[in-house]
Amino acid sequence: MICNHANTRNHLLSALPEEELAEFRQSLTPVSLVHKQIIHERDTPIDHVYFIEQGVASVLTVMSSGAMSEVGMIGAEGMVGMSALLGAETSVQRIIVQVPGSALRMNAALCKASFDLRPAFHRIILRFVDAFLSLSAQTAACNLLHSAEQRCARWLLMASTRIYVRMSREHPW
Repeated sequence: MICNHANTRNHLLSALPEEELAEFRQSLTPVSLVHKQIIHERDTPIDHVYFIEQGVASVLTVMSSGAMSEVGMIGAEGMVGMSALLGAETSVQRIIVQVPGSALRMNAALCKASFDLRPAFHRIILRFVDAFLSLSAQTAACNLLHSAEQRCARWLLMASTRIYVRMSREHPW
């Protein structure tokens, strides 16, 4: 798979300088994302990371009772498996595909090595992690304080933004 700025739809990858993106070219494998597919399961090893190009993944916190709550949503603006880059070996959440699409998959250990060695990639990922943590905090507050109708409206807006908004070449990270 040849991945360059012209043909990657993932915001994180397209924000990389061309020379750093070239480091990823042979390590990225295109994969389909199927509705309700479990990308990562709680307490299982994180073997791969996924740079979503189309579709939406939900990050779910699973309680000991089996009850679940969505704490985040990831689309083409980000990646699934970011905790592996921060040193985690297993997932603490369940991540499932809510809206089918596609992603570029990469071995987590290889991605971690690039994260450790490539300053631009390191900076981009940390900015994404910060944005994702802010989104998770906002989601937790909304889940507590808003009505079911308000939460549904928020979810639909967040999902539609990830599905329909075309990526600009301007990146916040």
